Amino acid sequence: MHARVTQGQSPVDRLDGAIQLWSGAQQDTVKREGFRGNMLLVNRETGEWQIVGLWDSLASIEATATPTTGWEEMVGRGDIVAVPTVKIFEWAAGNPDPQR
Repeated sequence: MHARVTQGQSPVDRLDGAIQLWSGAQQDTVKREGFRGNMLLVNRETGEWQIVGLWDSLASIEATATPTTGWEEMVGRGDIVAVPTVKIFEWAAGNPDPQR
């Protein structure tokens, strides 16, 4: 399993709008091949956020890469302050399903 971790920041007064944008995109995300789950983590005091997406393989992540133009449009609208950083990690240890 692999994870794509996307880190960014929104203006604090626009954070709820950014959360809604992310939530609205989930209908398409969950249908993608290799998708295992994700979460959006936010710091409401600073506007910082992280998206952790879990995927079956590196190939699945690469097939679903977000074009930077989408992020640039969000910067232009003021939804985020800069194009986020994206890093890819391989699952090494842990429990992906704490309900078990």
